[in-house]
Amino acid sequence: MSWIYAQKPELGYDHAVNEIRAITEALHEFPLRKIYFQNRLRVDYRFFQESPDQNVFEESFFVMRFRYRAQVRIPLKVNDQNESLINVRIADEIMFNDRENTFDQNRINVSADFYISRKITLEAGYIYIYQQRFGENEFFERHVARFTFLHKIALH
Repeated sequence: MSWIYAQKPELGYDHAVNEIRAITEALHEFPLRKIYFQNRLRVDYRFFQESPDQNVFEESFFVMRFRYRAQVRIPLKVNDQNESLINVRIADEIMFNDRENTFDQNRINVSADFYISRKITLEAGYIYIYQQRFGENEFFERHVARFTFLHKIALH
């Protein structure tokens, strides 16, 4: 479960709408000389809290969102086994809803990831988001700095 804050900054950020989101995803990455090109198609099954007085499990509305991302991954440093240690990624992702405003948003992303070990990765990046407010003919943009710590846990 996640929380979605208002898309209207003038209302403040003291209330969040609960969302449950399941996904289906298909991803394909292929080499193109020394860079890698990736296509990702993803479908989000989004259940939003209908009312602040009710739980998202009791009363919700459903929106299906279709996402397509094209990404280029450029390895800057590889080890002796040709595994990437440092990558730069440049991506563009567009999202559409199955109802209300069909266009949801477009995200342009530039990031670098650093493999500290086989299990730990650090990522730093910038995302430009151009988004339509749900159910309205109004658009806004965001500039997002993103920092990620990824720890892979082997379950074998």
